[in-house]
Amino acid sequence: MYEEARRMLLEEHGYDCVLGYFILNGDSWVKKKMDKANAVHLSMHERAELLQIATAKHDWLGYVHLRDGYRTEDSLVEAVRQLIPGKSEKVVMHYDMNGADDVLKYKKWFNASRTNMMITMCRPGSTEELRKHVREAQEDGYAQSPYFLVGPELPDISSTLARTALSRGDRAGAVKLLDEGVVDWLISHGRTRRGDSPPDTCSEGTPKPDGGGDTTMGCIPRFVRSMIGAPGAAKPRHRPSRQQKNRLQ
Repeated sequence: MYEEARRMLLEEHGYDCVLGYFILNGDSWVKKKMDKANAVHLSMHERAELLQIATAKHDWLGYVHLRDGYRTEDSLVEAVRQLIPGKSEKVVMHYDMNGADDVLKYKKWFNASRTNMMITMCRPGSTEELRKHVREAQEDGYAQSPYFLVGPELPDISSTLARTALSRGDRAGAVKLLDEGVVDWLISHGRTRRGDSPPDTCSEGTPKPDGGGDTTMGCIPRFVRSMIGAPGAAKPRHRPSRQQKNRLQ
């Protein structure tokens, strides 16, 4: 999902660089959802650690803790802007990304604007309905590009199937749906069945929800710096044109 959004922005919309991040929902909300599904509740610091494992090969991806509501986005954009070298104009655009089912449920295309830009990825069972509503909205002046972008239909990854495979000890089945490192962490830490006790500690560098580490920015500084020319940084996928200079997503 993130890789396809990055490809769209780089290849179809002319951005110089794309950074992506996950927002970690608070423990109380996740616990209610997992209790309803009779599933294992992973704490915020456990989910942060798993995200670091899953994104280890992608230095343009990171995460933040959902602590300050919408102020989180402003903090991220300003952090990126401050880290871009030079004194010329530093244009940083921010997109929210959602699946088609969520966008359909809340009719989010009506809220898309220059200050609230969105990317929607199509999902099996929702694609045609989404495209129909978007076409109708565009006729009325809503859901306009580049403020509202629609990606292709992507394979549906079932979290329910992944949890079922883990609870049955089916590692091979779980690896088909989840990152292998994530699966091995869940198994080795005994976090595959409801009622398992969470570990007392997390790996070094993983922010904890009790105030340890940078709980607002998560691991953002690591991947932000890697994309704007820090030592050992990954290089942009293409040279920016004169018109694109200083544009950063």
